[in-house]
Amino acid sequence: MTADEPVRLFWGKAGRAEPYRVHPAVFHMLDVGLVGRELVERAPAGAARRLAGELGLPPEGASAAIGFIVALHDLGKISPGFQEKVPPLTAEAQALGYCFPRASEPDHSLTTQISLARAIGDWTHRVARAIAAHHGSFHGLGFHGATCPGRRAYGDGQWETAREWAVAALADAFGVDAGPLLASRPISAGAAMILAGLTTLADWIGSDPSRFPPAEGAFPTIENYVPEARRRAAAAVEAVGWRPVPGRADVPGFPELFPGYTATPLQELAGEVARALSGPGIVLIEAPMGEGKTEAALYLARICMARFGHSGIYVALPTQATCNQMFGRFQSFLERGWDREAIHLHLLHGLASFHDAYDNLPHLPREVPEELTPEAVGGPVGDPGVQEARVYAAGWFRGGKRGLLAPFGVGTLDQGLMGVLPVRHMFLRLFGLANKVVILDEAHAYETYTTKLLVELVRWLRELGSTVVILSATLPARKRADLLAAYTGSQVVLPDVRYPRIAWAEPGQPPRADQPRAEEPDSAANPRRYIPPPLHLRPWPEPAGTVADEAARVELGRKLAAALAPGGCAAWFCNTVASAQETYLLLDSLPELRGRVRLLHAQLPVWHRRRREEQVQTRTAKGAPPGDGIEVWVSTQVMEQSLDVDFDAMVSELAPIDLLLQRAGRLHRHERRHRPAGAPLRILWWLRPAADETDEERPAFGVDARVYEPVYLLRTLALLRAPVCVHGDEEIEKLVEAVYGDSPPELPATFQELHARFEEEARCRKQGEQQQALLTAIPPPDSDDPFTPAQRLADEDDPTIAHPLRALTRLGDPTVTVVCAEETGGALLVPAGEGTVDPETAPRDPAARREWERSLLLSSVRLQHQGWVQYLAGQPVPRAWRDSPALRNCRLVRFRGGSASEGPGELRLHPVLGLVRAPRVLRRLGGT
Repeated sequence: MTADEPVRLFWGKAGRAEPYRVHPAVFHMLDVGLVGRELVERAPAGAARRLAGELGLPPEGASAAIGFIVALHDLGKISPGFQEKVPPLTAEAQALGYCFPRASEPDHSLTTQISLARAIGDWTHRVARAIAAHHGSFHGLGFHGATCPGRRAYGDGQWETAREWAVAALADAFGVDAGPLLASRPISAGAAMILAGLTTLADWIGSDPSRFPPAEGAFPTIENYVPEARRRAAAAVEAVGWRPVPGRADVPGFPELFPGYTATPLQELAGEVARALSGPGIVLIEAPMGEGKTEAALYLARICMARFGHSGIYVALPTQATCNQMFGRFQSFLERGWDREAIHLHLLHGLASFHDAYDNLPHLPREVPEELTPEAVGGPVGDPGVQEARVYAAGWFRGGKRGLLAPFGVGTLDQGLMGVLPVRHMFLRLFGLANKVVILDEAHAYETYTTKLLVELVRWLRELGSTVVILSATLPARKRADLLAAYTGSQVVLPDVRYPRIAWAEPGQPPRADQPRAEEPDSAANPRRYIPPPLHLRPWPEPAGTVADEAARVELGRKLAAALAPGGCAAWFCNTVASAQETYLLLDSLPELRGRVRLLHAQLPVWHRRRREEQVQTRTAKGAPPGDGIEVWVSTQVMEQSLDVDFDAMVSELAPIDLLLQRAGRLHRHERRHRPAGAPLRILWWLRPAADETDEERPAFGVDARVYEPVYLLRTLALLRAPVCVHGDEEIEKLVEAVYGDSPPELPATFQELHARFEEEARCRKQGEQQQALLTAIPPPDSDDPFTPAQRLADEDDPTIAHPLRALTRLGDPTVTVVCAEETGGALLVPAGEGTVDPETAPRDPAARREWERSLLLSSVRLQHQGWVQYLAGQPVPRAWRDSPALRNCRLVRFRGGSASEGPGELRLHPVLGLVRAPRVLRRLGGT
């Protein structure tokens, strides 16, 4: 074999038709390996040091050695199964005697794994498995050892010699000794996930033909190709914006990060905890609503980044609405937390690309400048506004699975949970979270199944060297213990420290905890911050033995109208969309409230919902002037956890005590001088549930029992039989533990039999959901084989895929995103702001097409109903949607006169109520 023969013989990339423009396999491997080297050299020290240490590499030569290992990812392309995919390109190899058996293995990544495993002498070696997973999945161990197909399937003899030549040539190009690097050396599951993610990222960048074009004319020698390939690799990595987070020698103080605010004792303690950690750890911040937990977490994260070399921050929240609200706050924090360097920030959820604040961030050119200039952001020279353009959203990171790779992000928890579910490229998500500070907000907001997945994610984040910060106002002790144990690696004994508190731990160490110091007395020199008055939890109707039927709700509506005059604002929380729609119709029918009732829930088209979210926040924002009249906002959970709002009075249907307290966190949240005289106290009126038809002494929770665990509803009802007043922070924990702890509150005799049944059903459900989560998730990092093979991979978000094959981050009825279109005069139109668009005709111009997609998604609703999901899964996707990542899993619903009845039951699209499906609401509207 001559020195350049394999370069000429084996293609790696080729055009689709003759004459084929060929890029040799070894050149492509060099491209990708050199990109990997650039990525490592630009990455924060923590991630590179982790890989180098586990591979036994000295820090000074680590990037070249890791680049060489990444380059081996396509070694399997030098095989008969791959080369014969373009038969005309095999003629020279066949003439030289290379054998092309009939049963050749077509999967070159599997051939890569087999070849490297043979060279290493270890069928289970994680390095081989990691770099061979770059197409999105790991190969199972069943392909090795006794069950391994014969050598001829992968190419033996001359093929093996050619692959050995490629390994030696690549080692020479990177200046490394292949022998020691390929020696069998075990690496951790975390390091393998990082290597798999790094290899995939390098392959994506290194496969761009615009940056790594096929050679023209005669192929150069490898020696002559390397300098040009290295220049291209550096330019390509620069173009996508892969840069380490800018550092600063000092850590900004709290006043610098949050101008105009003095650190509270909780926030001061967060800074002390960050300095007490000796390395990455887990921190739980538990404090009441409105205590500044978010700022405490960001302050802690900034200190940990400086101390431990973390590569960024990801803030994970329960809903898109919470993400949207957090985005602006996080952007402001980043602008103040670093000097004038460019900072990448991305918003990660299903509609992120259509979020105005995110979309309006500067779209810098891919060749990111060292310093931001007017030209770089498209502004005129001398434009003073450019001074604030430190934060931007690099275009390359806006791709589907790339968002978590950016240094900074705000997104749903689901984006992180996908890293522990068996979906394609799940390791890329873990790579994106590795060595970061991951802030998990509203940790109490998830049911058993999702909480168990969250525990598994925390387990992997420990393995990946990330610091985890968990925020909650009402976290039960069991959840707290499970989360701490997942990070420390063993069962924990919770420190006996009263609420509010911060607990923290490091791997293998027992947790510690401390309570914020007491605030100093109020004085002119040290004015106390606003502390909400005591919270009163009162039943409605007030007499025991009554229920909140329609007449009682009408009476309470009138009571609110009188109390709020002349300009107060109240919230009325419902547990379901149907109940919220019905309550809106009921209250709006009262003369005292007609035209003064507003409605907000998740079954509104996106643009309606956003408009109403803006309206309620403007109406109830801190410092907002008195309204010109009373308002009652009827809402579901979207206002409970998603919006920073402040109401004068509040009503809620019965919910578990922690959620009632969460809702009450929006009651007298800020200091106001113009509270209505009729609502001087901080009162949450909770509505008594209906009575059981067979026993009036027992409650009937109806559909609420499908939303919340009945045993917690019953315990809350028992706890609140008499009015409760919450005077201090420590009482919040007592109430939560009374409902979620091992010792329930005192139960009346009429509740005990029902409680025993609910408790047993809850135990079985919890056990089943935890088991389902464990079966759904990838194996934990300390298992014998923590890598999920391709056969188990699930789809992320396709309603046509059967439930067991979809990657579920949350349980519940299946959902589908529907775009609501109205048939008018023979045309099918979707409302788009002031005008309309045709949902079935996509513009050709890319910018116009994006606006068209935006209009359709802003007119969409997430529909949760098994019958409708099954029906719509069988309906064709409009042809114009099939190539759109944003629309291809959506379905079109045609309305005629606001009604759609071709599916399983009637749907109404009402201008105020949104999407109406419940029969009782349809009857009120005069429907079927």
